[in-house]
Amino acid sequence: MKKLLLIPILLVLSGEIFAAIRIVSLSPAVTDAIVEIGAVDLLCGRSRVCDAPGTSDIPIAGDMGFPAVEKILRLRATHVISDTRHPGGNWKFLEQQGIKLIFLPGRKIADFPANLRTLGKLVKREKSAGTAAEKFEKKIAALYDTRIVRRPRVLAVLAIPPVISCGRNSFVNEALEVAGAENICGKMERSYFTLSTEYIIKAAPEAIIIAGVPERAVREYFKRPEFRSLPAVKRQRFIMVDPDKFCRAGSKMPEAIRQLKKVLSWE
Repeated sequence: MKKLLLIPILLVLSGEIFAAIRIVSLSPAVTDAIVEIGAVDLLCGRSRVCDAPGTSDIPIAGDMGFPAVEKILRLRATHVISDTRHPGGNWKFLEQQGIKLIFLPGRKIADFPANLRTLGKLVKREKSAGTAAEKFEKKIAALYDTRIVRRPRVLAVLAIPPVISCGRNSFVNEALEVAGAENICGKMERSYFTLSTEYIIKAAPEAIIIAGVPERAVREYFKRPEFRSLPAVKRQRFIMVDPDKFCRAGSKMPEAIRQLKKVLSWE
């Protein structure tokens, strides 16, 4: 009998059992991080766009950064975690129900390994989180190449029309830099914004990076007479990247950067 009574105590001390954590992730990058640290067993809900391996059977409990309150309550979630916060979400009500809200940063590449470590501490998986974070950081560091003499000027098209691109305060801009490219909007302070035709013509991008937009639609848009002189259009350098990998600060980003880096090394 005494041995049986000791088992729960030993499990608690070993970290196998602690305050029952049930997580709803409302961000693909957060879900990715939870899987990376080996804590998918604590995930009781996910956003509609979360598609990390091993999560397809987990119930949908909202959209990206937007909670489905009733579903979250039915799932008996203890934590809702996201790196985006939709202003229309009923966050205050969730807090009133005793659910802990955690909003992680998601604007820089370095935020992903930092979030891995943060989540590791939360769910007592510090070792696996540390290993995953170091692995990611080493992959990114290996992609930097200081020997690049001239970086090709690129325009990242994230939506069209009008053209929506990204500035210096976005991890997409960072990813372009790591890949060896010069973002024509890289000096702009804003994260994402609409670009004028005049700005694009003056910047004269040598390649157009397409993310999350049909390639055909982008090619049709840049057939307009005013774009005929663009180096990217004259040389037909339209490059598709997977938005789920390249535009998401997650574990798949290093491989997406590596692939773009290879494509951009035409000179």
